[in-house]
Amino acid sequence: MIHYSFLQQAADKGSEPTRASFEGAFAAYSLIPELQGLVDRILALFAGRLILAYNRILFPCHKSLMSALEKAPDKPDSYMELQHAMLTNPTKETIGEFVQCIGSFHAWGITMEEAVSRFVEK
Repeated sequence: MIHYSFLQQAADKGSEPTRASFEGAFAAYSLIPELQGLVDRILALFAGRLILAYNRILFPCHKSLMSALEKAPDKPDSYMELQHAMLTNPTKETIGEFVQCIGSFHAWGITMEEAVSRFVEK
């Protein structure tokens, strides 16, 4: 269990390792209606920053992230559509497709398990 305020802080100002730890995450059960949307937002921010880093584009700010991503020349062809689908209709399928899209685009040099364990150890 994770406290809701931690999720809000992770979405607003979380570090890269914190955001990475949410890759593939979903709310299995919650009485908080907006919880899954918050988890998806964290994942979208992390994935977006991966694409910007790959393109050597500095992260402008949360408000300018989408326009910076649209301008990034190197990204999966379906990235923007899959991200939009995940954010507007967060299901296990749309989240899985988005995670697969990012994971297969580039050899990031770290597995999801390694990213989570590094975050937990630090």
